[in-house]
Amino acid sequence: MWLSEKNGKEQPGPALWGTVSIGGAETAVCAEAEYRGVRAICPGGFVWIPAQGRQVLALRDGAGQPVMLGVLCPPEKDMLPGEVRLYTGGASITLKNDGRILLAGRVAVEGGLTVNGTEIG
Repeated sequence: MWLSEKNGKEQPGPALWGTVSIGGAETAVCAEAEYRGVRAICPGGFVWIPAQGRQVLALRDGAGQPVMLGVLCPPEKDMLPGEVRLYTGGASITLKNDGRILLAGRVAVEGGLTVNGTEIG
């Protein structure tokens, strides 16, 4: 009988928490097992390569393989609701509600730069 075959066997759910065990282009995530070559789902125009040790949320695709949706974010005490921050270990861009854009880290401009209608460089 089908029910007796399922008895005692835990069925995996669609979502799982895991830890990135190998960061970079060939990302591996360790959850109930280690999954290699895990892809990340990102908004259009955004690329994310998760770092080793980050805790990630994944959903299973049609083949049962996890696809990363994002990381567990630390609380940011200097941010207000509605503000956005892109960050790595050494740089960040913060969009503030009052219209300010805060850049942290070394800034390199590739291409032209226009400030208040005046081209610089």
